[in-house]
Amino acid sequence: LSKLKRAQLAWIKYRDAHVQAHFPLDKGENAQEKYGTVYNQCECFDIEMLTRERIKYLQRWIEGSEEGDVCRGSVRN
Repeated sequence: LSKLKRAQLAWIKYRDAHVQAHFPLDKGENAQEKYGTVYNQCECFDIEMLTRERIKYLQRWIEGSEEGDVCRGSVRN
């Protein structure tokens, strides 16, 4: 469980870095001035999309995997 928590914290850093890469800002730049008033909505859309993908991935630990899945690791059968 502690390793899953560590992985989740790392994923949050990845998510934030992904959004920053999608909407890069130089020091002192204002996001809404550079990308327009829709910036906040677009940023939230990116975060939502990535979060939905992550939830789908994490769902494996709740649902388990099929018998014979040799790559299941810590996911139960």
